[in-house]
This record gives sequence, C-alpha cells and structure tokens, in this order.
Amino acid sequence: MEEARGANRPDIVEATEAEIVVLQAYLPAALSADELNSLVGAAVLESGAKSPADMGKVMKLLLPRVAGRAPGDQVSSAVRQLLQKQ
Repeated sequence: MEEARGANRPDIVEATEAEIVVLQAYLPAALSADELNSLVGAAVLESGAKSPADMGKVMKLLLPRVAGRAPGDQVSSAVRQLLQKQ
C-alpha cells in the first residue's frame, strides 16, 4: 500500500484496504497479553510444569488453544517467562 500511495494510486490503496477488511472478517481475533497470560497459566497448571525444562509439555497443550490468535514466538516467550518465575 505504501508503494501505491507513493505512486499516487489511490485506486490501488482503496482496493487493498477493502481486501484487508474482508480478510479480517475471516481471521480469528488476536489474543490480548492478559488473555494469553491467562491461557499460559492454565496450561502450566494443567501440565504440572515446574521449570523451563517442562516447556514442551506446556506448548503441546497451549498451541492448539491459541492457534491463529497469537504468534508462536509470543506464546513461547510468555511460557518461558512464567516457567522461569517458578
């Protein structure tokens, strides 16, 4: 879109923005940080994880629950932070 704006092509910008609106209607809503942390906490309790060595157990439970609603690196970071606090 930036290239279209730079090329003074408002028709392309408008069409692209319309496509984005349509696609967003089909995408799951992104998780907020609080929602993600809540899901991480529940998965840690459910898995019985006690240390960062148990990260795989937590991720196995958590990834299907957040699929498409949070990037994997953000999920693993939240899990790692919580497990390091324990």
